[in-house]
Amino acid sequence: MVQAEQATLIARPFAKLALMVCAHQDCLSRRGPPCSTAYVLEHHLIGSDRNEETLKGFASVNI
Repeated sequence: MVQAEQATLIARPFAKLALMVCAHQDCLSRRGPPCSTAYVLEHHLIGSDRNEETLKGFASVNI
């Protein structure tokens, strides 16, 4: 996601989205399950892995 830069745009939340972290069984066998947000970020991720809201979502469920 990108922060809007135009002064004429108005951003309002309209829905809450659940986050899900998924991993292949082989990856979990090699590296173990994630135990912290920092640990998750050490892996190759698909999606919005650097978005501040995504990181807050991980942190809210102790990942």
